[in-house]
Amino acid sequence: LRPPLAISKAGIPCVVWAEDALSIVHRVLTALFDLQLLAPDNQVPAAVKALCAQLPYNVIPNGDTETTRWRDTKLITRIARMRSTWGRRRLLVRPTKSTKKAPTRILLHQATTFHFDINDTSRTILNPALPDPAFALIRFPTITAFLDSAVDTQYEPPLPVQHYKFNQHLQMFIGYLELYTLPDEGVQWVPDAETNEHILLPQFLQVLDTVKEENRPSLIRDFMGLGRRGFEVSVLAGSQLWTPADILADTTSGI
Repeated sequence: LRPPLAISKAGIPCVVWAEDALSIVHRVLTALFDLQLLAPDNQVPAAVKALCAQLPYNVIPNGDTETTRWRDTKLITRIARMRSTWGRRRLLVRPTKSTKKAPTRILLHQATTFHFDINDTSRTILNPALPDPAFALIRFPTITAFLDSAVDTQYEPPLPVQHYKFNQHLQMFIGYLELYTLPDEGVQWVPDAETNEHILLPQFLQVLDTVKEENRPSLIRDFMGLGRRGFEVSVLAGSQLWTPADILADTTSGI
């Protein structure tokens, strides 16, 4: 957590993102890969400068060429290998020397890449189990912010193409929160005693009340295990503000 702390101490808003945030504050059992951080769009270079000034890191030149993790394969599209996931909306840094205690790569994103309002503190939380009081400044996305951001970015990605790996990365956020953070021992819904229909547990309904209305149809289908509809149908469903009953009726009708 030293990299986001260095940025926060420089007076630059910073939010821990992706697997680190899921693991640290939402108690998701996930491996840690690249440390991903969000900063205001116009302050990403300043955030990197603050990070590299306080810690032994430097910017990775042409960072997209160093890994295939964020690139689709030829099985998806012939030109996908030439496309980065982020465009020019992030900077990559790495430690000047290898150490087991430091992230080997840090991705610092413009917050709007993920449709995240970094200046809205109601969308972030502090670590409830601080390893040290020195890290009290570091902020993480709330469950609501994670879910809204994932769905918003799936429907409005940073590049004007459908990027399979990136979309799966976003769906992973939803899946982890759905399976590890929200349910009771892995249970998301219970059958109705009379109709045998799936009834979401109260905590899922509470979260659905807090997310953006246009994102509820997609999240309801995820939570109910119904699978997503096609892209266009999903967008239309969001614009019509469907309810859980609407989603189930649509599924049983076969439309």
